[in-house]
Amino acid sequence: MKKIFYLALSAAVILMSATSCKKDKKEEGGGTPTGISLSKPALSVEEGSSSTLQVLFTPAGTTAAVTWKSTDETVAIVDNNGKVTGVKKGSTTVTATVSGLTPASCDVTVTEKGTVDPTLHPSLQGSEYFVIFLDETSRAKIASKIVQDLGPDDLTKKLYVWDNSYEFKASDGPNFYGVVKPWTSVSVNSEAGYSGAGIYLSNFEFNGNDKTTTPVAPYTTLKRITDNPGDYYFHVAIKGNATSTSSAFFGLPAGNNVELKFAIGDNFPTNEGTVYSIATLPKDGEWHEYDIKFSDLLNLPGNSTFAYTNSVTDTNLFSFMAGAAAKTLDFDAVFIYKK
Repeated sequence: MKKIFYLALSAAVILMSATSCKKDKKEEGGGTPTGISLSKPALSVEEGSSSTLQVLFTPAGTTAAVTWKSTDETVAIVDNNGKVTGVKKGSTTVTATVSGLTPASCDVTVTEKGTVDPTLHPSLQGSEYFVIFLDETSRAKIASKIVQDLGPDDLTKKLYVWDNSYEFKASDGPNFYGVVKPWTSVSVNSEAGYSGAGIYLSNFEFNGNDKTTTPVAPYTTLKRITDNPGDYYFHVAIKGNATSTSSAFFGLPAGNNVELKFAIGDNFPTNEGTVYSIATLPKDGEWHEYDIKFSDLLNLPGNSTFAYTNSVTDTNLFSFMAGAAAKTLDFDAVFIYKK
């Protein structure tokens, strides 16, 4: 049995106008690019829905003005930020052009509104996914809707553990979506009274545990969450059992090295004060789903600051703690998405 916890508050939505062919303002950056590509070679959107493409510059860290164009504006339009909006059912090609370079293109398919696969779990029927931890089978079902992969890759995003305070364990049985695929399972082995881990987005690529001199392009897509906190949700599933922690702490970047902090279970004490709980954590051996609106996180004590910028780098993308030694934390399906 899966139990669902929802939090919802109203929030203002900032609507952005769309045009079929516009040019970005050139940002201050490090040099002239020698090539470009797009974040997705293919994209599927519903009529009236939107998804945003990113231009990836080579080498990383360079930038230039980009012109966007849709070959068939009656099917889909694109604005000067690469936001593609479906107009009617059909196919078109969206092209990004930088003067002097080979254009990059994305094949866009627009489907009829209301044609989302009803067999998908409701949490996989949204749009604009920022994936942190998700099994490969479930990831494939939303591949065309992934805006940014925030999960560890040991190149630019490093999974770290504080002072060996966690032992990662092999997971057993079906995950939250009923797929026999791994989920994240940790056991606290620290006697120091604390534990923690997280995913760190570096400003330089890693070689093993050492940073190189190769810069990492800042993430620009997270700012849309700041602009529309009432539209985006943080999703996580936790499996509670007899050895589970009584409280799980989660942190998300809020800008300027500040985190949005919240707990599931009991309130979570830290050296910086109490982190408040948003829901209970049953220990019944079942998966429990938590769907938390960003605007609700802002209303928790201590979470008044929230400002993803156009340049997110050198920060924690996600962090978690599980309390005392010998306690466990099993979680899965961690992502941010738009309903």
